[in-house]
Amino acid sequence: MSLKVGPHRLGDMKRKIIFGLFFLGALSLLVVWAVLTYPCSSGSRSGRLVKLAQKGWIFKTYEGTLDLGSGDKLTWDFSVRDSKLGAEMSKVIGQRTTLKYKELIAPIIYETKYNVTGFQIDLMMTAEARGILCRFVNVLRNYPDLTTQVRAILERDDFEMLKIIRQECQPAAPGH
Repeated sequence: MSLKVGPHRLGDMKRKIIFGLFFLGALSLLVVWAVLTYPCSSGSRSGRLVKLAQKGWIFKTYEGTLDLGSGDKLTWDFSVRDSKLGAEMSKVIGQRTTLKYKELIAPIIYETKYNVTGFQIDLMMTAEARGILCRFVNVLRNYPDLTTQVRAILERDDFEMLKIIRQECQPAAPGH
């Protein structure tokens, strides 16, 4: 009894092998894509942005360090894949910021598994600056027309400043 493989059977085997290889390749690409892009957690961290450098030949990223406090153990390393976001962040090095990030399963081609997706500058006032600002606001309160004009200008041009003034310099309510 001899095993003969006809041309019809040989074509079926080739198709099965090609389909199997295609399936394994597609599955491999899906796994690599998931590892590179699927976040296993997300969050925010605040601190002073102390380092940000553009790195890479093919996959360019910004790699940075956030100082979370004093000491060597209180730093956090991160990556920024979005070059536009990285360029914006490079303008605020040395300032206190809050970074929004997604933690990836594995970094593979990046230095860290923390991909920063956004940031905001933290406005921290020293007690002296707060005192000076509130003294100015108290003087301004003696001139109601001027106060109304300044409030309108801040509402139009710098609403964040108006929020800070309201938060820091509101007189305490009676009985508090």
